[in-house]
Amino acid sequence: MRARQAGRRVATVVSVLLAVGSAAPALGQMLPLPPGDVVSGLVYRRDGTSVPFVRTGADANAYIFSTAPTESFVNSAAAAVVRTTAPTQYVRVYTEGTTRPVGGFIAGSDTVRGLTAAEIKDKLALPYLPDSLTIVRVPAGTCILTGTGAPILGNFPANPPSIPVGGPWGSGGTAQSSLIGTSNDPNCANPQFLPSDAYTNRQLIGDKALAYAPRAGGGNAGAIGRALDRATPPALFGDMDSVYNSLDLLNYGDSDPLQSALQQLSGEVYADLPSVEIEGARAFLGVLRQQVSQSRSGGAAMAGGPTAASPGEPGRPNAWIAGLGSVGRQSGDGDRHDLDFDVLGVAVGFNHRLDDGLAVGGALAFSSSSFNTRRLSGDGDLSTVSVGLYASYAPAAWYVDGALGYAHGWGTVSRAIAFPGIDRFAAADTDSNLFLSGVETGYRLALGDSTDLTPFAGFQAIVVSQDSITESGAGAVDLRIGGRTVTSAQGMLGAELAHRLDIGLSAPLGLSLRAAWSHDLADTERSFDGRFEGSDAEFSIEGAEAPRDLAKVGVGISLAAQAATLFLRYDGSFADGYRSQAATGGLRVSF
Repeated sequence: MRARQAGRRVATVVSVLLAVGSAAPALGQMLPLPPGDVVSGLVYRRDGTSVPFVRTGADANAYIFSTAPTESFVNSAAAAVVRTTAPTQYVRVYTEGTTRPVGGFIAGSDTVRGLTAAEIKDKLALPYLPDSLTIVRVPAGTCILTGTGAPILGNFPANPPSIPVGGPWGSGGTAQSSLIGTSNDPNCANPQFLPSDAYTNRQLIGDKALAYAPRAGGGNAGAIGRALDRATPPALFGDMDSVYNSLDLLNYGDSDPLQSALQQLSGEVYADLPSVEIEGARAFLGVLRQQVSQSRSGGAAMAGGPTAASPGEPGRPNAWIAGLGSVGRQSGDGDRHDLDFDVLGVAVGFNHRLDDGLAVGGALAFSSSSFNTRRLSGDGDLSTVSVGLYASYAPAAWYVDGALGYAHGWGTVSRAIAFPGIDRFAAADTDSNLFLSGVETGYRLALGDSTDLTPFAGFQAIVVSQDSITESGAGAVDLRIGGRTVTSAQGMLGAELAHRLDIGLSAPLGLSLRAAWSHDLADTERSFDGRFEGSDAEFSIEGAEAPRDLAKVGVGISLAAQAATLFLRYDGSFADGYRSQAATGGLRVSF
């Protein structure tokens, strides 16, 4: 990196070192030192000579024979030599064709990350403007000298080869290191310089050194890449630094490995969580709609006319139980992954017809949902308790139905984060509150003694209030996600065809066919704002977008026998890139 003046006799160096031999040994601990053992005594050079110790910048300069006006290290600052006990990673910058990619002077990635070439030159006090960098993979057992880079600001003339260009060079002031070499000796005897293949991923510095954005692409990978670029670089040798190091090794050549790693870091599955909760809420509202429909006078809406078997007379209560389930997929696009989900639950309730035109009721349900993102690690399981009240007013052929509900959901979401250098598992508990409402009005048109057609319009609103989420298990890349509110507000237009089929029993078989178009008036984007535990930069991650418009179809069947009614229903919702299919079946009893 920096051309250094050599040339002092060893005897002179030794005399200087002996003069400052009492320097405080703890000074080195103020530097960002790699994991390893600090060499407290003799430190050998590659030529077999040695110095008594390296504790200050003056010691370090003497060790590498660096003198004014281009001294490498601040004389009065701390310095230390460490023999590493674990692999580490540094960078080396150079000027193609002028300085070499392979050399002794290196720096931590935090020193140059996000800087321009001119900023790097000043910060490292380099003689030439660098245009390239290489990642240096340092094995365990390597001796590394570290100190604070000295400012080289004087107006001095060039004196090749020790001073290749005149000053000033730059401000310095940051930690820099010099590779001594690998050694089996605790005092670095017989050090061997690193082979050239330890200097990997040789690349242009570009606009910003080590930036991920140019290869990260768009979507969630790009969001993570840009956030890591603008974040404060992590401290060397910490957990987040190891994540950056692994990404740095992927940030070269083919962009697919880097983009895949960034997508795994994104936690996209959390963006999909409200969609799953909305699906569960719709399943519950669907059960309420069926029951409020059956509670109308004479059961006309369900069974096909005023002569159908009544689910209950005024003054008589009714109780019911229903099993519910749904399964579906919400597709992503090139940057967002598909979401698969399923819901399974049971609901119980009652209703009471106050008179021929008005019925009221309530319900309680428990459901369990599971979901996962396809082709990207992320899955979860949710449990939800729902309560609701419903009513129907149908004085004649015209009716209006309404329902209000509340649900509380909780669960666990987990994901694996695995790419070269990183293998982790993160999980988080989730907690949310949902507020549900629905209203529908229609007018029944008789098409004969046994068949009715009912045009209708409806509106359904679901509000998901989700608490903040804190992951654990993945260290510095655990996600911290703020609370958020997501709303679905669907308007519907459709028609229902109902028919009573005489099958020779005391009551006919009730058949219904329902078709509708729905349009969501709320924001259909699914996203969250979050950050990593080990980073200060926030980012926004998007999940699969909910459909704006849906085609809805439903088929129902009911059979009444004295005071009991069996019912079964299928409902499907379809759009480009979306499908959801639900089934409900149960028993209704009049007392």
